[in-house]
Amino acid sequence: MDAGASFEKELGNLEKVVALLERGDLGLDDAIRQFESGHRSLDFCRRALEEARRRIEILAGPGPAVSGGPAESGQAGPASSIGSAEWRPLDFPGGSSQEDPDGSCQGTSG
Repeated sequence: MDAGASFEKELGNLEKVVALLERGDLGLDDAIRQFESGHRSLDFCRRALEEARRRIEILAGPGPAVSGGPAESGQAGPASSIGSAEWRPLDFPGGSSQEDPDGSCQGTSG
């Protein structure tokens, strides 16, 4: 990656290019130059995000394989790669739960 570039700088450039192109008042040559600049910024940002993802995976270490995660579904999101397990108390015989396994809190008034 370019030593003088940063993700934030390139993302800002990409946003600027998109705004300029959306206005629609550039000539063809200027629009093409802006598009090329935006494409370079987009490539830089993608590489930076991929590198960040790899670094996070290394730091997080191996985890349980979760099928249907973002890599398989094409979806992204901060919680989507954490796993889909939902916490809930276990039910024990007699109607008590893991939160109150012996039922000592039932029927008490405060």
